Amino acid sequence: MKLTQLFTAIALAAVGHTALAAEGNADLYDAVAPADSAFVRVLNLSDSNIDVTLSGKVNP
Repeated sequence: MKLTQLFTAIALAAVGHTALAAEGNADLYDAVAPADSAFVRVLNLSDSNIDVTLSGKVNP
């Protein structure tokens, strides 16, 4: 396989994967965020629990 064909195949696979990922998140959020709000995502890669504090509120 030529190098350009390999890169084309990888690019097409990446675009398809990105589209599927976007579809999976479509139901999570409204198109426009409500006033005075923020969307925050915390990724915990450890084996223990974490506490997240925003504006004085604690969400385990």
